[in-house]
Amino acid sequence: MKKVVSFTRRFKLLSDRNRLCILKAISSKRLCVSEIAKITKISPTLASRNLKLLEREGLVIGTREGKNVFYELNRKELDRLVIDFYDFLKIPSEVERIPDVFKEIVKGFNNIKENFPLNRRTKP
Repeated sequence: MKKVVSFTRRFKLLSDRNRLCILKAISSKRLCVSEIAKITKISPTLASRNLKLLEREGLVIGTREGKNVFYELNRKELDRLVIDFYDFLKIPSEVERIPDVFKEIVKGFNNIKENFPLNRRTKP
C-alpha cells in the first residue's frame, strides 16, 4: 500500500504541465530559476515553487552557487521511479510473452550453439 501512495503522490506531481515543462527544460543541462522561467514562459516565482516541490520529492537536485540555485534532473531517482512502477505492475518481460512452443525452440537453439560453436574450425 505504501507503493501506491508513493506512486500516486509522485505521478500527481508529474501531472502538472508546468512541472513537466520544467523537467524538460533541465533534461539536457543545469539551469537557474530565471533561465527555467524564461524557457518555460512562467513566472520565476511559479518556477521556484514548482522546483521546490520537485526537489522535495527527490526528482530534481538544486545546487546553490552564489546567489543562484542551479537545478538538474535526479536521473537515478527518475530511473528508480520508472523501474519500481514497472515492477509494481509486474509487466512481463518480452521472453514471457513468447508462447511456450517458441521458448522450447529458443532453448533448443541455445543447446545447439553450445555444442556446435560457430567459430570452431574444422580441419580440411
